[in-house]
Amino acid sequence: MKALHVLRRLVPVVVIAAGAVALVSCGDDAPQEVTDAGQTDPDAGPITRDGGPIALRNALGDETDDATLEQVLEELAALDDDNIFLVMSDTEYTVQAMIGDDLYHVEYLDGTGHFHSVEYATAEETAEVFTLYYREDPSWYDVLEWVEWE
Repeated sequence: MKALHVLRRLVPVVVIAAGAVALVSCGDDAPQEVTDAGQTDPDAGPITRDGGPIALRNALGDETDDATLEQVLEELAALDDDNIFLVMSDTEYTVQAMIGDDLYHVEYLDGTGHFHSVEYATAEETAEVFTLYYREDPSWYDVLEWVEWE
């Protein structure tokens, strides 16, 4: 059973969906673990991707259906004021990042919800999350602290 460790905090964050940007806030400070069934799981752990091809989409509308790790890292490095986000997805999950002031807001979506990094991430941390996720290494989840969107 896939499960996610979640710690909610009151943090203003930006949501990117279908090219639209919205400012939202997260809820209370109650820690919880969320499973596929939405129930607490004492053995919760990170999601792992399904091994399928990786698709990429950036803010300029460029898309790749079967990206290599090299392409993923090149796209991350190319983020700037005009090309502010990169979405990486397989058939089941999505990991995405948005750049602002040389720091990144990193998010992931899975069958249980939509989560984001508690703190802004450096370029190195963001590249590590994307690289480990791409390689199907579950330690990607431990690079940053995550909270669920409310």
